[in-house]
Amino acid sequence: MVIILSLSVFFQLMAAFFAFRLIKVTGERTGWLLLSIGISLMTLRRLESLFYLLIGDYGYQDSFFFELMGLIISVTIFLGTLKITPLFLKIKRADEEKAVLLKEIHHRVKNNLMVIRSLLMLNVKNITTESDRAIFNDSVSRIQSMCLVHEILYKSKNLSRVGTIEYITRLVEAIQQTYRKPNVSIFVKTSDISLSIDTSVLCGLIITEIVTNAMKYAFPSDNDGTVEISFTNLGEAGYLLIVKDNGIGLPASIDVTKTDSLGFNLIYGIVEQQLLGRCEIIRNGGTAFKIYFDDVGKVNR
Repeated sequence: MVIILSLSVFFQLMAAFFAFRLIKVTGERTGWLLLSIGISLMTLRRLESLFYLLIGDYGYQDSFFFELMGLIISVTIFLGTLKITPLFLKIKRADEEKAVLLKEIHHRVKNNLMVIRSLLMLNVKNITTESDRAIFNDSVSRIQSMCLVHEILYKSKNLSRVGTIEYITRLVEAIQQTYRKPNVSIFVKTSDISLSIDTSVLCGLIITEIVTNAMKYAFPSDNDGTVEISFTNLGEAGYLLIVKDNGIGLPASIDVTKTDSLGFNLIYGIVEQQLLGRCEIIRNGGTAFKIYFDDVGKVNR
């Protein structure tokens, strides 16, 4: 009986150890912790029986059949946790290898976009007219907005989601460096909302177009002004992106849905056709774009 109880205690302790180890391997705390605690409580019951048996209190001990069944259960639990641990380790290694590959992909995409941007920059000295220079700067800004997504993902632990605070802040800094208008201040108001890669790229392009348009046209004669970007999570209703300025305002005569402007066509095309959202323009004390949409990644799932 002592041998059976001792073996039960040994196998239960080992099973509890492997169950506790699986917390680190799988990242799942609650399930494996409860299993480990449950096995530990079973071990205490066996230790109690073993203690009374060793001190000669034979009246306390359970039947031989009961203890034998306990040993069999203990061995079964131990073998189960022993077999499943290598499986989870294999899955964890596969996930780590996948993460490395995804990081490498994001790194390569970012580098390729930077090469394209650099090639464009080599031709800037050949541009002689302001209109051509404006088109050139717009193209560079669009490439920069896409490049930033992959750069952030490459340095992030989460390879499928992008935080809005870092992305929008760095995007704004890049736009300010491109257009160099110290008289215009840009403010970002957003909680750290996590977006899918596709949605982040599309939002980046929208913000780039609107902010760039404001930098070029909303503040003539180097007038002082502000541009404010806010991003709000509306819960089940999706998200609300607002980009507004206090400049001279968009003329009421301009119908942005019918204009030939590439920027406006790009904004409405992304909002309505790709984000499946809607865009409202408020022309009061400047211009404000209110864009309602849902996460493309969530919609596709």
